[in-house]
Amino acid sequence: MGQRALLIVENESVPHDRRVYLEARTLHEAGWQVCVICPRKRPGVPWREDLDGIEVRRFPLWEAQSGSVSYLFEYSLALVFIAFQAAWLRLRGRIDVVHLANPPDVLFPVAKPLRWFGAAVIFDHHDLSPELWMGKGGKEGGVLHRLLLAAERHSMDCADVVISTNESYKEVAIGRGGMDIDDVFIVRNGPAAGFVPVDPADAPAPTHPHLIGYIGTMGSQDGVDHLIRALGHIVNERGRRDVGAILVGGGSEVPTLTALAGELGLSDHVKFAGVVPHADIPRLLARARVCVSPDPASPFNHRSTMIKTMEYLALEKPVVAYDLTETRVTAGDCGLYAEPDNWEELGDLVLELLDDPDRASTLGRAGRERMARDFGWDRSAAVLLAAYERALAVRSGSTPSTVKQTIP
Repeated sequence: MGQRALLIVENESVPHDRRVYLEARTLHEAGWQVCVICPRKRPGVPWREDLDGIEVRRFPLWEAQSGSVSYLFEYSLALVFIAFQAAWLRLRGRIDVVHLANPPDVLFPVAKPLRWFGAAVIFDHHDLSPELWMGKGGKEGGVLHRLLLAAERHSMDCADVVISTNESYKEVAIGRGGMDIDDVFIVRNGPAAGFVPVDPADAPAPTHPHLIGYIGTMGSQDGVDHLIRALGHIVNERGRRDVGAILVGGGSEVPTLTALAGELGLSDHVKFAGVVPHADIPRLLARARVCVSPDPASPFNHRSTMIKTMEYLALEKPVVAYDLTETRVTAGDCGLYAEPDNWEELGDLVLELLDDPDRASTLGRAGRERMARDFGWDRSAAVLLAAYERALAVRSGSTPSTVKQTIP
């Protein structure tokens, strides 16, 4: 019987959370027994199921809308459900590794009792919660910002190993989190091998001759309003009525974005496709000639790797984005970059590629090759398994203990 891993995520369900799902599947294929505790966010989804050999146990989630009290209630209630399920699983048998995925950074109280019973702890650093808070308008140095920094540090103090999504996050784990460099592994959000382009003939008929694509969350920090304003610049100021956009995904800003499209006279140029199964994304974007990552400049966005950018490249789509640190690391020479927060330039670059299909195709092919060569999930899977091996070794004492220290 293989070793047993418990993966816990509070803010998204599996398999919709592609990173956690791919991690769980990688472990299962390597011979681990894997259980995932996650929320049930959509009606009709079973509370418990076997998903490709992975045990998935879901709990009811009361989602906060706004305000610190609302989030405190959400997290407190979720922790109760998670702790109950984790305790039940521990009674059923030994847990060798407990794997905590943020945000939020409040799952460490569940991990500590499991650690007392011998489990190694991995903190999966998806997002920089303090920077994310500031990106949504929070005050740097305020009470909530300091609490988020403390929660992040407690999560890393509890962990034997941290897995980060990129080099910027690794630097945070070592510097702000006090982790030893040998205990931090970069596991990128590379797309799985099956995430590939499909024939445009199999896609829905285009709403316009030239189509722009977007996939991902539509929250306040994601800049989809910049994309809509860029489209407004293309349609209204450059006079290109032949250009439209398809936006795939959901989020708190969808009503605001729909209203903005109406205000700019773009209702007939923007299609909100909503949240769809991940397998449907290649078909929905098959006719998009250019895809956009409109994330505005912020400490969070500069340091974060956007999954959508990787998926655009995997689908052989040329990328237009703002010139952010980790976005440029991801796309390299396979994208065009606008001055941050200048949506008119963003629109001009989109139009530049729409009017030069040969260049767009060249960038798209180069992007797909870049993903397969440098960022595919097969590479991330190998690092993930190495991180698990390290966590078990640190926990068992078979490797020299590391001293956590803050690096200036």
